[in-house]
Amino acid sequence: MIKKIASDALPEQWNADLMPARDFPPLCLEWKPCEAKVHGGVCLKAGSEGKAADFIGLYRRDATPQQITLAVAQITALARRENLLPLLLVPYLNEEQLLEIETRSVSALDFCGNGVLQAPGRFHVFRTGFPNRFTSSRPLKNVFRGVSSLAARAFLLRPEYAEIGDLQKEITRRGGVASLPTLSKAIAELEADLIVQRIRPEHKPQARSLRLLQPEKLLDRLTQNYVTPKTQRAFLGKADLDAPALRAALQVNAQRGGARLIATGIGSASRYAALAMENTLYVYTDALDTLLRDLPATPTKRFPNLNIRQTEDATVFFDARPDESEGGFPWASPLTAYLEMKQGEERMERSAAQVRARLLEGLAAERKGRS
Repeated sequence: MIKKIASDALPEQWNADLMPARDFPPLCLEWKPCEAKVHGGVCLKAGSEGKAADFIGLYRRDATPQQITLAVAQITALARRENLLPLLLVPYLNEEQLLEIETRSVSALDFCGNGVLQAPGRFHVFRTGFPNRFTSSRPLKNVFRGVSSLAARAFLLRPEYAEIGDLQKEITRRGGVASLPTLSKAIAELEADLIVQRIRPEHKPQARSLRLLQPEKLLDRLTQNYVTPKTQRAFLGKADLDAPALRAALQVNAQRGGARLIATGIGSASRYAALAMENTLYVYTDALDTLLRDLPATPTKRFPNLNIRQTEDATVFFDARPDESEGGFPWASPLTAYLEMKQGEERMERSAAQVRARLLEGLAAERKGRS
């Protein structure tokens, strides 16, 4: 079992007790006192078979993209001044982070056994796959799930907001609920991941406008972190109604009983991609019994045409797309459809590419319209 260590426990000044292994096969490592007066600095000699190189490293507790970018700039300038090779030291680095650092001609080691050490003309060693031993003290565990993900989702609807209150209003308008403290923490995480940028407008210096920097990265993060909504109850059966009448009946029951209703992402897929679907209506609700009241439907797994899932997950009801030609029946948004399709069977996952293109094109058009 991997022993977890709180990252807050790591010292800002280099601590020999926490230094990485003395061997980084095939390299041997020799840690040395740092003569340069640098906070968090350490020196390293690494080599193998007569080829050695000297590094000067900086320790940083956080390894967010924003912090890595700043640290790389600092250590590169310091190494150039000291005539040594630059090295970044952090508690943990995944493969994506190591590859990014590697492209910047900087070396990096973590305390879990991962790293890249590169000395032009002498050696280049890359090692990854060791698990993270450190717990995180960051304010939000995952801004791409749950209520906090509404901030990320809202940036795929509009790429810019005048201030955080404007973002909150957009989320509310789309059927979501998120407090300002939750949104503030989410924005801080998105900014640290270099997905969103906060800007101080000249005409309103006390405020911070918000701008989406990397829409594709944001979409990828939401996809990677997506989990299927938890359902408390479900109904699978056959209703003695044709598709339009069934949608109308469900909507009437939802309105009368004050229940939430929306088609699932999979159930809305054919609206956003050229995809042949079965004749089953898939919907989410927060009140299953309300939807089934007086509905001519019986449970069955044989040729069902209705699949209802009861959930308290607020994200599934966010950004409903009412079809006015059908009395406003709420279909899922393209984003919800995309996220669910990416988790589906191979045919569904392939068709998700069409929805992704539509999302990014719509965002580009929105940005162009605001410029």
